[in-house]
Amino acid sequence: MIYAIMIVSALLTILFSYITSDWYWIIIIPALSGIFMKTYRQCAVNGVVTALIGWGLPAAYMYLTSAHIIGNKVAEIFKLGSGWMMIIAATVIAIIFAITGSSTGFYMGKYLKEEFAKRKAK
Repeated sequence: MIYAIMIVSALLTILFSYITSDWYWIIIIPALSGIFMKTYRQCAVNGVVTALIGWGLPAAYMYLTSAHIIGNKVAEIFKLGSGWMMIIAATVIAIIFAITGSSTGFYMGKYLKEEFAKRKAK
């Protein structure tokens, strides 16, 4: 069940990123799926999986198919050497954002579960 949530999270990140071309889906989708995680480790894995599938693989695909020229030029601007280093740097940043979003959702879900348990006990 948890793995299915992670895969759906990654696929929704890809879908919403291409529909609206906004970057913040890498935070919102893992935050929503983080609510359903049971441990922090699952939460971190959720962030990594979402970032790799939702951001890293599409970036590598675009680089291989059509964006290698612009990728290399941007890598030159940032003095990274090659376009692959640019993809790795962007994916690492995406992983940080996705884990942050997922942990936010995890702790928000944990807090809400405790609050509902307190109200139910009254």
